[in-house]
Amino acid sequence: MDGELVALFTALPVEELQKLVRRKRHDIERKKDELRHLVGERHRDVIEASDAIQEMKFLTVKVSESVIALRDRCTALDVPPQIISMYVSNFMPTRIHRDTRSSESLKIDPSVAAHLKLLLDIPEMIWNFMDNADHVSAVILFFFGRHIAARLQLSTHTYSAGIDARVLVKRLWNSLLHMESAVLAACRRRLNAPPSNWRELCSSLVAIILMENMPLCKALDELLEGRMVSETGF
Repeated sequence: MDGELVALFTALPVEELQKLVRRKRHDIERKKDELRHLVGERHRDVIEASDAIQEMKFLTVKVSESVIALRDRCTALDVPPQIISMYVSNFMPTRIHRDTRSSESLKIDPSVAAHLKLLLDIPEMIWNFMDNADHVSAVILFFFGRHIAARLQLSTHTYSAGIDARVLVKRLWNSLLHMESAVLAACRRRLNAPPSNWRELCSSLVAIILMENMPLCKALDELLEGRMVSETGF
């Protein structure tokens, strides 16, 4: 190393040596900048990864809470056998009870009978809510009926009740399924109706959002289009 320095001082004049020193210093500073930039990039990647992990942790907690809430709500829909028996004894036709007592082939689980009765009554209840312009309650009842139909179709008690119960569940669900288009048509007629109060309009709009899983922007566009039709008649 000392020999190289002696050779440089011997071979080069002072001006050339100064230029060489400046060039070396410039290279050193450039390499320092590259090193700082490289460390900064890696540091930023670490920060972004940490933020992503924190967000994933937050989303995991939210999903877990939502699953627990959904499980609790579904558990709340499991009616105790005592209430089911009371409902069946009060609302099921007495002729059915006489037949079930007299014939072993017509025996049916009380919970299945109660759910069938609910599924049978829900369309009429939906029509009553629609007559009162309570479209949100009508949609909630529709979803409740869909939940009951799904439970009956998947329940082992329905299969043990015989083929008639399964056929009845399918027919009741088909009759309830037609209510979806009827509710949506009633909601859109309400949005297009000239004299409407805001409570009824909000009920119809929320019902459409729930039924069609509609984004809020699209729902507001449909509301504006409906009010334009009600004002202009076109």
